[in-house]
Amino acid sequence: MSESSLYHLVCRECAEEQVVESAAAAKQRAADHEALTGHRLDFARVA
Repeated sequence: MSESSLYHLVCRECAEEQVVESAAAAKQRAADHEALTGHRLDFARVA
């Protein structure tokens, strides 16, 4: 996975949605959101 790509994150259970600039950031935001809310953030590379 390229670290210079954009990743779109979205939660299917609440209004959380964001774009981050690396796979590592996407994974960390997803883990943080799940720890805080119990919700899973789905993410995918978009650019």
